[in-house]
Order: sequence, then structure tokens, then C-alpha cells
Amino acid sequence: MAAPDSLQAGTPAVAAELVCRQQVRPDMPALAIEEGIGGTVLARARVLHGRVQEVSIVSGPRIFHEAVRRAMLRYRCEDLGDRAVTVTQEFSFHLR
Repeated sequence: MAAPDSLQAGTPAVAAELVCRQQVRPDMPALAIEEGIGGTVLARARVLHGRVQEVSIVSGPRIFHEAVRRAMLRYRCEDLGDRAVTVTQEFSFHLR
């Protein structure tokens, strides 16, 4: 997972790595396959107690947003206690 870009509101950003040992690959939506759509999605997730609490999509084709949200909510990361961390990650969807 990408380096955290911020912490809880009011707390200065700290450069660090967050280890998420369980990452789930988003499913390719059937409609994207049918329509021949590919693309890249940039997502931001808030992690607390080793679990993704919320996911927001920064950019990318809307057709992939829900697949990325569902996948990231299944991540399991190291538990940093009460310290919430916000991370960004990029997902590429390609047709084969």
C-alpha cells in the first residue's frame, strides 16, 4: 500500500509505510468487459485498528469505483492502535 499521506485531522502528516498483509484485488465489472472499458482508479482509504474504515475515490472511471471500494474494505493492515492513517492506492483495470 502507498505511504500514508495524512493522519487524523489536526495531526501533522508523517512519512511512514503502512503494511497491509491482506490486500484484495478488485473484480473487473462485467459491464466494463462487455463495453471494452479499462482505466486507472486512484483511491484514498482511512485505516484504523488495522481495518479500512472508509474509502473515497480520487479519480478514475466511475464504472470501477464500487469494485475498488468493496476490495479495499476487505484489506487487513497492521494495527497502529488509535492512530488513524490515510493512504492512497492506484488500481489499473486492463482488458486482456
